[in-house]
Amino acid sequence: MNTQLYTGNSNAEDLSAVPLSGHSGDAQIGAHPHEAAPPALSAVSSSVITAESEPSDPDEMQLPPRKGYMALTFDDGPFDLTAHLLDVLQAEHTRAIFFVTGQHVSERPHLIARMARDVHLIGNHTWDHPDLKTLSLGDVANQLERTSQAIVNAGAPRPDMFRPPFESTSDDIVDTAQAMGMTQVLFNVVVWDWNTPSPSSEKICNDVLIRARPDAIILMHDFNANSIGAIPCIVKGLQASGYELGRISARSIWNGTDRPVAVVQVLPW
Repeated sequence: MNTQLYTGNSNAEDLSAVPLSGHSGDAQIGAHPHEAAPPALSAVSSSVITAESEPSDPDEMQLPPRKGYMALTFDDGPFDLTAHLLDVLQAEHTRAIFFVTGQHVSERPHLIARMARDVHLIGNHTWDHPDLKTLSLGDVANQLERTSQAIVNAGAPRPDMFRPPFESTSDDIVDTAQAMGMTQVLFNVVVWDWNTPSPSSEKICNDVLIRARPDAIILMHDFNANSIGAIPCIVKGLQASGYELGRISARSIWNGTDRPVAVVQVLPW
């Protein structure tokens, strides 16, 4: 199962379409090069929504027709900062998808329980973030199963999605996860929030907004305070542009070929 379908507009500008160092060949949609430096971005306004653009009475605000849904995903946690992120998401009346590592789940199970109570989605991001292509398939299965069990033990549903660290994957890895009831979910918008120094909250927000399109899946990390600080701007900016944050629907289908195809969409919560 080596195909991931997106129903959104693939013509939008996307950082992940840029060839990246540390990967052979052209970068695939959603490439996650931890060593790569971000390419130059086109200039954007320093204010996404200005005071002049907002009516004094929020009830009078007229939002544009809805263009589609985008997904906000956070990898590698949960971290101590994740509690604050959950507070921010609650204040903004929105939800996210968390691809968590089992090691961190075992350290902070109460945050997984809260994610489930707040109706966020939780996906599997392996136990300790290895490059899965360097492991045997038995070890891949162990990484995924230990993490899924830790998520269940913490009080959340067993995950039906997984995301391979570094986007290092193969047909055999995808098939192994599929046999365990999980569909691979990648991403197609990155904000480079793992870089040092981190981009500012304003830059992270603008990087998301200039790449807005239906079915976009945004990769962020909940260890980064600037990413968390960008959430109110992202939510308001997307709404002003006709987008809403939604949930990921991932499933595998047979389409007459010898392998199942992963169909990934972003739908309303």
